[in-house]
Amino acid sequence: MAADGTLNTAPGTLNSGPRTLNYFSSPLAAYNAGEFATAEQAWRIALTRTPTDWVARHDLALALAQQGHWPEAAAQWTSAFLLNPRDESVRWHLALGYERAGYTPPGLGEFAQASGPHLVARLASPAEWQWLLVAAGVVLAAGLLMLLLRAYRGSTNGWMRRVALAVVGVALVLMLAAVTSLHFYGDTADARAAIAWHQVLLRSIPTEADTQQKTSSLPAGSLAVVDKTFLGWVRLSFPNGQTGWVRQEDIVWLYR
Repeated sequence: MAADGTLNTAPGTLNSGPRTLNYFSSPLAAYNAGEFATAEQAWRIALTRTPTDWVARHDLALALAQQGHWPEAAAQWTSAFLLNPRDESVRWHLALGYERAGYTPPGLGEFAQASGPHLVARLASPAEWQWLLVAAGVVLAAGLLMLLLRAYRGSTNGWMRRVALAVVGVALVLMLAAVTSLHFYGDTADARAAIAWHQVLLRSIPTEADTQQKTSSLPAGSLAVVDKTFLGWVRLSFPNGQTGWVRQEDIVWLYR
């Protein structure tokens, strides 16, 4: 798979041993030279500075996939998709990643297949829909204010009423589209959202030392909201009210 999103099964360039990041001018140069682990390291560093860079997320997923790390690659593509759902390459790799990883996060499979109203929802990211919802609320308020002023002044201008009704109508349509789309995105619209990229034990307390604590198996691809952190541990909160602790390296933050 090449960094431009096309599938490429050719082996990487052979060399006498792994090269350091300083050897290459960019992560892409390391990737194109077949040094996928080096490229992975570079893109991870880049994401610590700009975690909402969907291009870096996509490229990191490519580097992981080239090394056979499909479960984490699928999680990174999930993040890239949520940051920019309009990109065709990201959507194609998202479906491929879920297929190879063997999991599909709840509610996101329909986005990969792009059926029905999900086609509308993926026109914008969750953050963009949230901003649109706020903007539509402002527009709705402006339209209602126009109608109020017209009634207060006793104006008979038909054009003002028609404009105000049109503004209100557009605002209501946008608000409906935003609310529906955010409903489809579910918990992934939360800035604290994360995905468990492999099967892991969900623990009642943040330690592996206490063997008496309650544990349960958390399937790969599980989505949750991180509501607490503690010394390398994160507490996941699920829609059904369940909570539990996992190591931070067991999850991929979707926006952080």
